[in-house]
Amino acid sequence: MGSVVRNSRLRLNQGQIFWRETGQGEAIAFIHREYSDGSQWLDFFESFGKDYHCFAPDLMGFGDSDPAASPQSIQWQSEILAAFFNHLNLKKIYLIGDSLGAWVAARHTLDYPDQIQGLILLAPIGFEAQSKADYLFAKLLLLPIPILPWLLKILFPLGRLIGLGQQIQKVLNYRQQLLASPASRRLLFQRHASEIQAEYLGHDLSQITAPTLILSDNPNTDQARLYAQRVRQAQVMTIEHQSEAIALIRDWLQQQRS
Repeated sequence: MGSVVRNSRLRLNQGQIFWRETGQGEAIAFIHREYSDGSQWLDFFESFGKDYHCFAPDLMGFGDSDPAASPQSIQWQSEILAAFFNHLNLKKIYLIGDSLGAWVAARHTLDYPDQIQGLILLAPIGFEAQSKADYLFAKLLLLPIPILPWLLKILFPLGRLIGLGQQIQKVLNYRQQLLASPASRRLLFQRHASEIQAEYLGHDLSQITAPTLILSDNPNTDQARLYAQRVRQAQVMTIEHQSEAIALIRDWLQQQRS
């Protein structure tokens, strides 16, 4: 029988936050990736809910939490997590984040080091190595007058004939993903580049003292590698499937508790 998942809401100064919760014991907070919400972690709940008290909030502006009413930032999301954890009286937690969630989790660990027993980062972003080309390409896809999407749709039949149909469709699907997640595009692309760069963690990562596990399908990519180089107590592992991530995280947590 699966773990019972409880859904709850809490009114904070920044808005109403929604979260999923299961289990009991030491606390783990799971922070979802961009274009997603806390439901991303339900398979993890099945595994960890037997031994841990698991929380998976929807970041403000995502999922069933309130739309973001003020300019968003990674720092702002960290402050909301602080208010959330404080209300639940979570003094010590393990913090797990995926991609954008890893960026928020690392920021929160820097802001509240005494609260974090261990930090687990899956495919982290937020180092200084974000591709300017990716940023500019997303900005182009999000122009009020969608010139590039129109052009791609016109060229799609020809693209299929010359073997580019899948690539064009992938770009069009990516644009739909951006449009479907206002909070993701505001945090990652619809801010001035200097605002985003100011939030890159860079050398601040050397201040993280919590035991840290970094998981990536390719730990030699810029983001995972640079995180591993900066975080003092970082252990890096390669994963190919979610089931591997669950097993590695479970083993790592057991090591921290022993």
